Amino acid sequence: VNAPFYRIPPPRTAASWVARVADRPDFEFTVKLHQSLTHQRSLDPHVVRAMLDFVRPLREAGRLGPLLAQFPWSFRCSGLAMDWVRRLADDFGEYPLAVEVRHTSWDRPDAREKLRDMRVNYCNIDQPVLHQCLPPTGYVTGPIGYVEAVRTTEEDEPHSLIVRVGSLFSVLVAVPVEAVEGLDPATE
Repeated sequence: VNAPFYRIPPPRTAASWVARVADRPDFEFTVKLHQSLTHQRSLDPHVVRAMLDFVRPLREAGRLGPLLAQFPWSFRCSGLAMDWVRRLADDFGEYPLAVEVRHTSWDRPDAREKLRDMRVNYCNIDQPVLHQCLPPTGYVTGPIGYVEAVRTTEEDEPHSLIVRVGSLFSVLVAVPVEAVEGLDPATE
């Protein structure tokens, strides 16, 4: 759910979504955190509370998948960046958290190990490869294997990590790691 990135809807909106998927018992919502938490890196307690209030109906109905912290390309891997991810993991600790980072500085075993220690899920992005952007990856650092395919045109071909599904513009797959045969998050 992209809407909270721009403006956090009221909880009644989430409750209405639960009603709309009542006939799909396995459907879960992944919710993107508000941009102030990822782009401005401000932990305003009012924003955190509004996010928690918004997702409560989804969680109570068993329809909440991971929360997604989508960081901009400028968010480089550093001690300060890891501290910020840890603060988010602490503030949203009762929910599974996935982080989407785009800069190549995050493609390091020590960075993945720190995310693993925090039980933060790594968002693998299959995106067009641009200067210092992460290439497609297949890392697992938490209990959820998370993949997002970002396509901007019909000509953008998905890489081997992504199965071509319908629209080429944005496909998200988030599955519990134990559901993927042979995948061990401790070694991937």
